[in-house]
Amino acid sequence: MNTRTGSFTRCLAAFVFASLGVLSVGCGDDDTIAPMPDSGGARDATTADGGASDDGGAPVDAPAAALVLTSSAFEEGARFPDLYTCASTTDTSPPLAWTGGPAETQSWAIVFTDRDNALIHWAIWDIPAGVRALPEGVPNVRDLDGELAGARQARSFDGSTYGFLGPCPGEEHTYEFVLYAVDAAMLPDLGPDPSREAVEAAILGGGHSLASASLSGTWSP
Repeated sequence: MNTRTGSFTRCLAAFVFASLGVLSVGCGDDDTIAPMPDSGGARDATTADGGASDDGGAPVDAPAAALVLTSSAFEEGARFPDLYTCASTTDTSPPLAWTGGPAETQSWAIVFTDRDNALIHWAIWDIPAGVRALPEGVPNVRDLDGELAGARQARSFDGSTYGFLGPCPGEEHTYEFVLYAVDAAMLPDLGPDPSREAVEAAILGGGHSLASASLSGTWSP
């Protein structure tokens, strides 16, 4: 094969290799064929919105939104309106609402405590997972019905009233609602008429709390 023919053959081969992803280096007598350089390797898999995935393509589950407890009646740290205290003849429970929380929540529970003397005023539990608010004036009964069917309340600090009894200190105290996301539709082993302390112990000591949120306020006569 003469030199011209050999060069033409090598150039033709280089063109074919290039079309297959291989780089041709020159077309002279001493030219060689070399692989094309890597373009940087496989790209990291990302989700449709640009976020990294954890399995090579499937989107990473977004973290659960933080659990937040609020009331339309008062803000965090504010004074309780008299309607929700012993200054009122009705001792009405305030409206409460919440957002966020773990997707695996099976029920909710709320414990209301005087933080100055660790006295639990109110315990309500087995609130259905689909409920996201308590209305003002939850009835003072042990077993609730309607939208709250299945929820239960313990006796308050007077030993006889089921449900909410509000602040009634001799001087200013701080009170706190704590909302718990519970991993069971019904808290186990509580019996028909548990104490408020037993309810809190079942949630915390039994390891049934998935997340919690609090809302506090003050009151003095």
